[in-house]
Amino acid sequence: MNSLTAVGSPSLRAPESRPARPPTPARPTALSGSWLATQGRLPLAFMGLGLAWLVAATALLVAQPTLLRLPHPHPQVVALTHAWVLGFFVTVACGAVYQLAPVALGTTLCNERHGWWHLGLHAVGVPGMVYSFWRWDLRLLGHFGFAVALGIVLFAVNTWRTVRHSGRHGTVAWSLTLAAGWLLTTVLVGLLLAANRFWSFIPIDPVALLRAHAHLGLVGFFVTLLQGVGFQLVPMFTLGEVRDWRLANIGLALSQVP
Repeated sequence: MNSLTAVGSPSLRAPESRPARPPTPARPTALSGSWLATQGRLPLAFMGLGLAWLVAATALLVAQPTLLRLPHPHPQVVALTHAWVLGFFVTVACGAVYQLAPVALGTTLCNERHGWWHLGLHAVGVPGMVYSFWRWDLRLLGHFGFAVALGIVLFAVNTWRTVRHSGRHGTVAWSLTLAAGWLLTTVLVGLLLAANRFWSFIPIDPVALLRAHAHLGLVGFFVTLLQGVGFQLVPMFTLGEVRDWRLANIGLALSQVP
């Protein structure tokens, strides 16, 4: 009886198994300010600046519709062209690269601060160039053109380093690399043309040089960039995939033939 009591006593009972507490869920890693700025604020800042130039260039054309009847080497026509191409299209394209390059390459922008420096130089240099063309002040044009060129140098180096750090070597990576190189070449050639108009040291027709400058930007930069962006975005939006990257590579290579 005592043994039964001892066995049944609460002090000698086997401890009851308590239900295991669920593990505390790990807190999600907060996005760093640098990543958020690179993926959000910096591209949006370029897009906003590009839209402002869209409004300004449209207003300039509405205010001066007779510009469409002038020959394309006319200083005011050149000013209007740079307001559209350099002010609107290039600004939006650079913002798109700052957004799409990290996403397409699976990395982050190499140097966000250089991107903001590029934005500041671009915001100051482009209106100065448009004004200089309009007034045909070649000395002032050289100063503002140098500011734009310095911003494009930061953009090109930033793009190249981002591609290199990603370790990607496909069609999209090559198109971003080549497009940045073509844009830098176009801007540097533009500076050379401005210096030539001031000092006249290249014995070639300035109109032919101007056309070559335009083709460098339109075909070299925009076509190359559209190829890479297209092969990245079309499969994303159509939920498909590129069937043969060899054809894409051949198309990109052929577009680089001078």
